[in-house]
Amino acid sequence: MKKILLSVIAPVLALATGQASAQEDCKTCEVAPQEFKYDDKAVERKNPMVSDIATVKASEIENIKLGNGIKGEAQAMPNEKLGNGIKGEAQAMPNEKLGNGIKGEAQAMPNEKLGNGIKGEAQAMPNEKLGNGIKGEAQAMPNEKLGNGIKGEAQAMPNEKLGNGIKGEAQAMPNEKLGNGIKGEAQAMPNEKLGNGIKGEAQAMPNEKLGNGIKGEAQAMPNEKLGNGIKGEAQAMPNEKLGNGIKGEFRAMPNEKLGNGIKGEFRAMPNEKLGNGIKGESAD
Repeated sequence: MKKILLSVIAPVLALATGQASAQEDCKTCEVAPQEFKYDDKAVERKNPMVSDIATVKASEIENIKLGNGIKGEAQAMPNEKLGNGIKGEAQAMPNEKLGNGIKGEAQAMPNEKLGNGIKGEAQAMPNEKLGNGIKGEAQAMPNEKLGNGIKGEAQAMPNEKLGNGIKGEAQAMPNEKLGNGIKGEAQAMPNEKLGNGIKGEAQAMPNEKLGNGIKGEAQAMPNEKLGNGIKGEAQAMPNEKLGNGIKGEFRAMPNEKLGNGIKGEFRAMPNEKLGNGIKGESAD
């Protein structure tokens, strides 16, 4: 009986032992990683699986999701989502979402969303959303939304929304919304909304809303709403609402409502309501 049992159990034990040893060996098995080679000319890939972009040059790679801490050179990446801490050179990136801490040179980026801390040169960026802390030169940016802390030169930006802390030169910006702390020269900005703390020269701005603390020269601004603390020269402003603390020279302002504490020179103001504490010359 024992011999019969051993003859039956022995093969089973041998098979089980062999499988166990095979499993132990498989635990140490490793598949050799495939080296990623990207040939700009010979290879065309859609949605490539790129895991380590830090050591791989990414050029003309569509629809990739890049994670945090990506370092290197990123060019020609339409429809991409770029994570935080991206460092390097980013150019020609239409319809991209760029995350925080992007550093480098960003040019020709239509319809892009640029995150916080973007540093470098940003030019020719229509329909873009630029985040906080953008530093550099921003030119020719129609329909853009520029976030806080934008520094540099901003010119020819129709339909843009400029956030807080914008510094530099802003010219020819119709239909723009300019946020707080804007510093520089702002000219020819019809239909714009200018936020608080705007400093510089603002001219030819019909249908604009100017916020608090605006400093500089404001001329030819029909149908505008000017906030508190506006300083400078404001002329030819029919149908405007001027807030408190406005300082400067005001002329030819029919049908206007002037708030408290207005200082300066006031002439030719039919049908106006003048508030308390108005100082200056009120003729006719």
